[in-house]
Amino acid sequence: MNNINDGGPAFPCEANNYHESLTGMTLRQWYAGMAMQGILASPVWMRDIESTNGITAEKVKELVAALAHSQADAMLAHEAKELEAQP
Repeated sequence: MNNINDGGPAFPCEANNYHESLTGMTLRQWYAGMAMQGILASPVWMRDIESTNGITAEKVKELVAALAHSQADAMLAHEAKELEAQP
């Protein structure tokens, strides 16, 4: 089984007398969402993706999602290396 580092909660909310603890989305999900916005907003990325002959709208969605999650994983891996390097 592949254990993907999700980075833990992106915006955790601690429990107090009035509310229970809420973890919300993971840091990986947050990073993927931010990366996806950048990909979709980039005319160069989208032109390259859409110019592939015979690509369907469904395949474009899959490619964008895969790219976004790949970027999120790279960001988490980079952060993990930086944390390991700290004294």
